[in-house]
Amino acid sequence: MATKRQYFQLAILVILLHLSNVSIGQSGFMEFLTRPTTIKLQSHAIDDDRNTYKGVFSLASWSKSYIPSRIVLGKTIQDKFKIDLGFSYLKMSPLVYRERYISPGTFFNTDLNVRYQINLGNSYFDKLYVPRGNSFLNAISNMGFNIYPIVGFGYTNRSQTVYKNSINLNVGGGFTMWFVRNRIGLNIESQAKMGIDSRMPIAGSNYFHHSAGLVIVTKSSNYIGRSRRNIQRSRIKF
Repeated sequence: MATKRQYFQLAILVILLHLSNVSIGQSGFMEFLTRPTTIKLQSHAIDDDRNTYKGVFSLASWSKSYIPSRIVLGKTIQDKFKIDLGFSYLKMSPLVYRERYISPGTFFNTDLNVRYQINLGNSYFDKLYVPRGNSFLNAISNMGFNIYPIVGFGYTNRSQTVYKNSINLNVGGGFTMWFVRNRIGLNIESQAKMGIDSRMPIAGSNYFHHSAGLVIVTKSSNYIGRSRRNIQRSRIKF
């Protein structure tokens, strides 16, 4: 009989495959590859003190990497649905892990997530643009905001005495502030990563993963929005 862990893995895999098949069926795999790539370079922290839902905002229980040791590569599947592949590495704090700690105390994680992008207030910034107008306001008109929920799954490896390897169900969300809309911005993201085992959702392998850093979109693929002397301003859809 299938376990709870196997059911969750199967459900997430079916969702990801369905969205990918929709994308490939419409445009082809090569067209999918040539779409703009979103790159996130992030500092990050893990809240992993085995108190599953206690002390969530206690920074003392976090292991942190201030250098950008998390990288996420994203592509558009369909419209506002995006798929992200992430890799993370940091050194765990011996003071947090105590009896579980095994030198060198490394944390490695890889995720495959789907997010749904929701744009906020972009039309307000658009109204600030005036051809040959105030250069500062025209620069501000390029800004934008979006939020997004996340769902997916991942694999985590920690050099510790228990829960060294775990498969996780990821649920979370994030926020992006664009300095140049859909080209370059800052991102903040948090995910709850629940170990898929018999004690889910209170498994000892649960942890929270927080990240923040730079977002870059590699290239423009289309033109959206308003005209400047009959020439459309570039707006990237990623």
